[in-house]
Amino acid sequence: MRVLCLFLLMAGWSVVLTGTAHAKWHRATTPHFVIYANEDAAKLHDRATRLEKVRQAVHLLRKVKDYPPGEGNRLTVFVVEDLSHVQRMLRAPDPGISGYYRGRASGPVMLVPRWMGVWRKGQPTPETVFFHEYAHHLLLQDLKHPLPQWLSEGFAEFVGQARFTTVGGIAVGHFPRHRQFGLTQAFEVPLDRLLTGNYVRLDSDQVENLYARGWLLYHYLNFEPTRRGQLDRYLTALASGDEPLRAAVTAFGDFKKLEKDLTAYARRPKLHYIQIPATKLKTSPIAIRPLSPAETDILPLHIELKVGASERAARRLAWQAKSIANRYASDHFVQLAVAEMELEAKNADAAEVAADRALQANPRSTQAMIVKGRAIMERAAAGKLPAKAWNDARRWIMAANKIDTEDPEPLVLFHESFERQGLAPTPDAVAALHYALALAPQDQHLRLKSAVQHLRQGKLAEAKRTLIPIAWHPHRKGAAASARELMKLINEGKMREAVQLTAHNPPEEVEGH
Repeated sequence: MRVLCLFLLMAGWSVVLTGTAHAKWHRATTPHFVIYANEDAAKLHDRATRLEKVRQAVHLLRKVKDYPPGEGNRLTVFVVEDLSHVQRMLRAPDPGISGYYRGRASGPVMLVPRWMGVWRKGQPTPETVFFHEYAHHLLLQDLKHPLPQWLSEGFAEFVGQARFTTVGGIAVGHFPRHRQFGLTQAFEVPLDRLLTGNYVRLDSDQVENLYARGWLLYHYLNFEPTRRGQLDRYLTALASGDEPLRAAVTAFGDFKKLEKDLTAYARRPKLHYIQIPATKLKTSPIAIRPLSPAETDILPLHIELKVGASERAARRLAWQAKSIANRYASDHFVQLAVAEMELEAKNADAAEVAADRALQANPRSTQAMIVKGRAIMERAAAGKLPAKAWNDARRWIMAANKIDTEDPEPLVLFHESFERQGLAPTPDAVAALHYALALAPQDQHLRLKSAVQHLRQGKLAEAKRTLIPIAWHPHRKGAAASARELMKLINEGKMREAVQLTAHNPPEEVEGH
């Protein structure tokens, strides 16, 4: 299973002390990313290179192997013009939102700004936002442990401050200056509350403090020799089922002493950071190409769908896309985008027509195969097709799997097809579901489905191991509560009640921050 450790291993690395006019839209493809940006090819190449180097740096520091994802499971990054465009795409006019990450088995997505507006001292840069959101993706790749919010945001701030040296190396661990207010002036969240994950009714200053102190605590636990290994013990305790406060006391000891030591650490005139030389970072192959007029026309609608559109919003997007679809009836990208919009809008017939056009343009398009299979499933579930159509849907889904075996989406859909047909999933379908979670551990909805499948097979230990990482999830209280209730029933040996709970309380979808 492809996982990352949740703490940095310092041994072997040097520790250093510290006191336009719009360009044409381009697409960059690397082994791990697909990036769309309205900037010239040279700037986009530099952006992709830097993101690949940050990825390598974190993998090197954690001493873990780096597995390239399947083509359908690469992180897609949309670089839009500025903060207002980010908020418009998310339909969330919140000035505190600078970037967005959504982790799904259907393909993780990140939305970041190219420009932050008029820069002010202490304000994060676009690259800081870029790396911060990517850090969430990295952290969510290891869900053996729960992710307390202080750790999630603290780690993201830690990686977000990656700085490039003039000779091509990377320095990691600098103080995030845009969090200065949160660390020194904002009303503090008490340490015991920070570590318990009880963040109800935090005001804006306290949220700022949560981010800043999350960075400080993560930095301190990694660099302070007397605390070496405590973060790992804390996460191990959480993974064993301990509640956050108990796990923190077990790992860190007396809170008053930890608070005192943390305050003294923050007042040090110089803090450590890690420097990785350029010789340790390999150059990744990067392909850059301009978008076609067809791709450029459909892209804004495509982005809005990918970052998360409701059924109602998808209907609007599909309606807006009709004239573009008519102009570019034989364009693969346009027809695939329209097919996905129609599918989310619950127009399965129209989705299949567009998917067929996409397949005519590119017969090996795995995403078009997936959309066609999904559309057939929807029509069969609605009684519009005979029972044999379920096999047709599975054939299209597994055709995509044969081309891209490391894409988790066909594996999830193969399992889902049996459940929606009212049949027990086959052993192959069960294995496909669990392997999909290994490929896309960041998908919380998929994690719940995998846990439920273990539970229905009487595999209690496996179900608990799968549920623990979301039992204290900071962003979706409903899913966390459901996971804790399931674990409670399992611990009490109430298998029948647990299975009934999963039948009447379907898994709630949880998205990355």
